[in-house]
Amino acid sequence: MKKAIVLLLALAVFGVFAFADDAMAAPALVLSGSVQVGTQFGYDKTSDLTYLQNWSSNDGDNMSFYLDGVFAGTNAGGKFELLTKAAADGTNPVKIDTGFGWWKPIAMLTLQAGYNYGSLYATPIEGWANGGTGAQIALKPIDGLTIGLDLDATAGMTKFDASAQIGFDFQYVLKDIATVGFDYDLGSNYFVAGANVVAVPNLTAQVDVRYAVKAGATAAAADWNYVKNTLKAEQNFAYAMGALKPSLWLAESKVDTADLTWSVKPGVAYTAGAYTPSAYFEYDYASTAATWSLGAALDTTVEKNAVHVYADYKSAGSYDLGLRYIVSF
Repeated sequence: MKKAIVLLLALAVFGVFAFADDAMAAPALVLSGSVQVGTQFGYDKTSDLTYLQNWSSNDGDNMSFYLDGVFAGTNAGGKFELLTKAAADGTNPVKIDTGFGWWKPIAMLTLQAGYNYGSLYATPIEGWANGGTGAQIALKPIDGLTIGLDLDATAGMTKFDASAQIGFDFQYVLKDIATVGFDYDLGSNYFVAGANVVAVPNLTAQVDVRYAVKAGATAAAADWNYVKNTLKAEQNFAYAMGALKPSLWLAESKVDTADLTWSVKPGVAYTAGAYTPSAYFEYDYASTAATWSLGAALDTTVEKNAVHVYADYKSAGSYDLGLRYIVSF
């Protein structure tokens, strides 16, 4: 019911421009999508199990299908996304994952309403963000700066609570130098922030930060999102030297009073025409144990078809070999 309410809200925004004058004529609908399938063979040391399974994503789905529709207008528009998965647990959910409309009455102001319209800012490495369902007011007072106010409507027809239903977004784009931003919902248990530096040609320099301000609704100590006073950070660096691209990924996590854990992952990739082989080594440190893993992959794209072949080995003795195939349209 709650999703139906916000989808009707999005349709109302569509209606604003659908029946407006020629200056705000309804934009054309552009469709795109993809189908992703995969197979993985491996051995799990912990359970002493050799297996063969469908594995189209890191979530363990057997198959994923996406259909996106975008209304690309000048002063108004919208988007919807239809998602279906053949999940590893045998379920086959089909849902509208996104449905929202937007309207720009003046150059510096954008209004959005609907379901899962996303954040004004998402971190550059993981895409961490507090997505929106309800309405958003986005203001661009100066070039490069965007400030957003989010009104969360997921609670349905209940008394409005500003401390739980208001969020803030901030993004500043300094052209040819960097993009920085943060996203914080008063009702959520964490905020996200990040930076993407582009000042040096061929250099990738990115930072993600996520901090749990308070305990979440679920008491799951194993998931740091639900533990108060917890910080997670990632840094990603890469430098393109022609076809060769070395990289370095770092991560740190501090769960309340627990000891700091960290990871370091150097890697390298080489592009030769349509083919890109790559390799990595990862070392993960925790106070109770340290582990390592290594792997190699080959990626290639033919027109809109992408193939990903990979092999990974973990210090505990587990390994996997896999193939993923993505068809886009």
